[in-house]
Amino acid sequence: MNSADVPKRLPSHRKGLIATSKRTAPGTLATPSLEPPRASFGPDPAQQALAARETGSRMRELLGQLPWTHLSRRRAAAGGSLLVDRAHRGGGEALSVLVGRHQAAVCGYLNTCLTDPAMVDWATEHTFRHVVRASGHHPSHAVPRIHLLDTARSVAAGAWRSHPESCAVTEGFREWIVESVGPWPPQGPAPLYEAYRCLPARWQTALWHLAVEDDHPALISDMLGLSPGRLALARQRAQHMLSDLYLTAYRRAVSGRPACTSFVQHLAVYTTSRDIAATGHAEYCPSCSRAEADLTHLDIGVRLHLPALLLGWWDDTAYRQMRYLALRNSDPRGMARRLRRDLD
Repeated sequence: MNSADVPKRLPSHRKGLIATSKRTAPGTLATPSLEPPRASFGPDPAQQALAARETGSRMRELLGQLPWTHLSRRRAAAGGSLLVDRAHRGGGEALSVLVGRHQAAVCGYLNTCLTDPAMVDWATEHTFRHVVRASGHHPSHAVPRIHLLDTARSVAAGAWRSHPESCAVTEGFREWIVESVGPWPPQGPAPLYEAYRCLPARWQTALWHLAVEDDHPALISDMLGLSPGRLALARQRAQHMLSDLYLTAYRRAVSGRPACTSFVQHLAVYTTSRDIAATGHAEYCPSCSRAEADLTHLDIGVRLHLPALLLGWWDDTAYRQMRYLALRNSDPRGMARRLRRDLD
């Protein structure tokens, strides 16, 4: 990373929980490659679930009130990578929709990485700039939200690696960066990771925004081009497909272990007929116990484990709180205008 790429004059204190300060002149930062071996799952899962329910209900209510989340029907079909591609080709409306949908999430995620509001502000804008510019040279990510968060994490980590003395990061994120060396995903592909990546882009988007982000139904409907009434069906179809792919991936992973292979067959029947009694194998086999838990409570497994498997760094409670504050306190339209001028 070039030293000119990172803002040098940073405030000596934090004015608030999200970035609201005036940005210093941003540069063009090449997103570094970051391939961590360890996924951070943040605080205790029980505490996460409790805090997430409270924050999630407030966030959904707020998302339903903000004017830039109520997209017109002619924009609704511009979901997924198509929106990024249109923004790259100079579509001002597409860029506005892209920033309106994802700015608070990117800002909230960066606030779990960085402690300086000016740096968060700069990194948020740079993340969008990099993703839109790069879409012309690389295949677009299946889910723009995940691609944006992945880029934001790399921008934050790259800035800290280049200027550790001036780039203030959270304690948890610093520890994660220091320990993050080696291939990704950790310890070989996880069945949940493999299964999710094999889903069609439409169902990846559905599961991420429904099960992980818990976004407002109107926003998800626009992203998928579905009526709100069909979201429940979309969620069921995506979960069913994920369950089948998970079983396939896990069966392949334990092919050399006869007891586990037999348990996978039992598990396949159990997921379709819960009347089947569980076997005792999972009691002494940690990997089969994890597979049983993942498939029995698929929504919980997706929400608690998928973000860390995809992004590496993930503090669920902090992310939801910071994203809520970003939704409440910021207006993405100003950022969209600045990006439009830069990209023209």
